[in-house]
Amino acid sequence: MEVYKFPKVGAFVDRVPELDRLNEWWASPDPTLYAVYGRRRVGKSWLARRFAHQKRALVLVADQLSVPSQLSRFAAELEPLVGIKPAITSVGDLIEVIFRASRETKTLVVIDEFPWLLPQDRRPREEVLSEIVAVLERERDASRAKIVVTGSAMSMMESLFAEANPMHGRMSPMKVTPMRFVDAGSLLDGTTTEKMEKFAVAGGMPRYLELLGTGRLEMQVIRNVLSPNGPLWDEPRILVGHEFDRPNTYMSLIEAIGSRGRSTSDIARDLSLASAAIMPYLNALVERGIVRRVRPYGASSKERNVRWEIADPFFRFWGRFILPYQADLEVDTEPAIHYDRIIKPHLADHTAPVFEDQLQRYVRSTLGLVADRWWGHSLHDLRRTKERLTEEVDLVAGPTRREVTVVGEAKWTRRKLGFDVLQALREYKIPALRQSGLHVSAHPAIFLAAKSGFTNAVVSAADEDDTITLLDVGDLPHP
Repeated sequence: MEVYKFPKVGAFVDRVPELDRLNEWWASPDPTLYAVYGRRRVGKSWLARRFAHQKRALVLVADQLSVPSQLSRFAAELEPLVGIKPAITSVGDLIEVIFRASRETKTLVVIDEFPWLLPQDRRPREEVLSEIVAVLERERDASRAKIVVTGSAMSMMESLFAEANPMHGRMSPMKVTPMRFVDAGSLLDGTTTEKMEKFAVAGGMPRYLELLGTGRLEMQVIRNVLSPNGPLWDEPRILVGHEFDRPNTYMSLIEAIGSRGRSTSDIARDLSLASAAIMPYLNALVERGIVRRVRPYGASSKERNVRWEIADPFFRFWGRFILPYQADLEVDTEPAIHYDRIIKPHLADHTAPVFEDQLQRYVRSTLGLVADRWWGHSLHDLRRTKERLTEEVDLVAGPTRREVTVVGEAKWTRRKLGFDVLQALREYKIPALRQSGLHVSAHPAIFLAAKSGFTNAVVSAADEDDTITLLDVGDLPHP
C-alpha cells in the first residue's frame, strides 16, 4: 500500500490547530475513532486529506448510492491494504476489515461523508451502529488502525456523540467552523478594504472564498451568485434542504430575519406564527451556525431582550440581495444591472457589521477584555420628549460583562467619521449605558474605527485627549 499524497496540498490554507490536534491523536496510542464534522463547504474533506498526506493512508468516499454498491466499491479500494478483495456485506464488516488489515502496520483510513453509510430511520441506524460498536470492542485493541470519519449532515454526526447513542464515547469529535477574516489571507486579494468587502460577501467558508475572494468582487458575484447557472446561485437553499426536514420553514425564517437583527416577536409576526412555535427552528439554525442569538452587552442569559441575526455573511448577503429577486433574475433581469442597482448602493451597509466585529476582536485580542455590542433605552428625559428613543453602541468592553472601561464606534462609509459620532457617544450613549445599570468607569477609553478616515475636528479631539484612539482598516485584525 502506497503513501497517500493529497494532490492539492499546496492550495490548502489555515486549519493549523485542527491539524495539530489530529497529529497528536495520530502519534498517541488512542484507538478512538475521530469524527470531523461541519457544514457543507467548510473544508472537512480537504482537512482530512491534508492530514492523510504523506501517511500510509486510504481515503474512502461515501455517496448517495445504495450502501451495498458502496461497500462493493470500498472492497475493491481496500484490496491493496488487505492483499485480496475482501467480502464486505455491512458497515460492520468494513470496520472489521480495516482493523484486521492493520494489525501489524499503522494505517490511517478516512471514511468521507460517513452518514451516507447509515440508514435514515432511527431503529435500523442504531442496529448498524451497534454492529460497529461490537466490532470496535472486539478488534480495535489488537489493531494499529486509525479511523477518521467525516460528515456534513451535522444533526446525524452530532447524534453519534449523544449519551443514548451506541457510539457514545467511542469517537473524538472535531467540529470544523468557518475561517476567520484574519486567517483567509491566501484566499483574498486586493487592499485590506477590498479584502474586508470580499469577506463580508463570502464569509468564512473556503469554497465561497475560493469563488469570490480574488479578482473584481463585482464580476465574481455576477458570475458565481447572480447567474442562475452559477455555483452559488442557490447554495443556501441547497444547504438548508440538505440539513433540515422542513426546508421551506427554515428559508422563511432566514428571509424574515433579514439583513439586521430582529426580535422573536417581530419574526413570528411576519410569519403569522406564535413565538413559541418558531423557537425550535431558530435554535436549530443557531446550532448549524447559520443564525445567532444575541443579547446586549451586560445582559444575563435570562434577558428577554434578544435579537436573532444571520451569522453567516454569505447567507446574509444571499438573503438580502438574491433570494427576493431570484424569479426576476431567472427570467429577464441582467445580473450586471442587478448588481449596479440593488447590491452596489448597499454594499457598504452590508459590510459594516463585519467591520464592527473586527473592532470588537481588536479590543479582545489587544486589551484582553470582554467585548460586544450594546443597545437599549435612551436617557429617560430624551425618551419623554421623544428626542431620542433608543441607543446602540458598536463596541462596549470591560474586564467583566457588567463593567465598562471601553466604548467605541465603527463606521464603514465613504464619508469621514465626523465629530457628531464622538459627541453622541459622550452626551447620549455613555450616559445611557450608566442608566442601564452597567458599571461604567468615570472616563472610559473611546475607540473610533473608520473606513474613510476622520474629520479634522475628530483628529484634533484625539490629539488633545489621550483616552481617544483612532483606528483605520489596517489597524484592525486582517490577513
